Amino acid sequence: MESTLNVPAPPRPPGDIADLPADLRPGDAGVFSGDWFAYDHDGGTRYAAAFAGTLVSRVTGWAVWECTQAVAQDILGEQERMHWTEYERLRADGMPAETAKARVDAGLAVLSWDGPVLVVDETRLGGTVTRIAPDERGMYVVMGGVWCWTEVPAHLVDVIHGDGSRVSWNDLGEDAKRALEGVVGPVADGTPCGG
Repeated sequence: MESTLNVPAPPRPPGDIADLPADLRPGDAGVFSGDWFAYDHDGGTRYAAAFAGTLVSRVTGWAVWECTQAVAQDILGEQERMHWTEYERLRADGMPAETAKARVDAGLAVLSWDGPVLVVDETRLGGTVTRIAPDERGMYVVMGGVWCWTEVPAHLVDVIHGDGSRVSWNDLGEDAKRALEGVVGPVADGTPCGG
């Protein structure tokens, strides 16, 4: 499968983020993340990571966005970090290495590169292998319409990946913070995609 735009997103319950007004319009730059990066912080939600890109469209309210190859590489890197972090947590809890690896592998997609094509293997999750080729401009749409991406306020993100750089909100100047606050949309309410 080379395209993800024709795959419908899972149904979502009434009252979730799809019901919030969408601030970004196709063609607008934004910062995108998913609930798998969300964590509770001081009574609200923060995101461990998010990615710079451009909104292409929406599928049942979720953002379909494009990014450079460098940002796609950063998505792969964050996925690998999540694999490793969860494996180490399970090992620290006393789980045998083989069991911990099997549990992590069963719960997270595996991303890899095949030349310029990003390969997303979700077969261990009951899904398929998706091959994401760059478009004619070299841009990638990483699991748009399949994974539940949403635009998030940049000031609620620990690390923003963009064009291969890792930028912390605290590293940005006040002008950059104001500019980013103007282009990001609603905060995810923590409702898992599809339920």
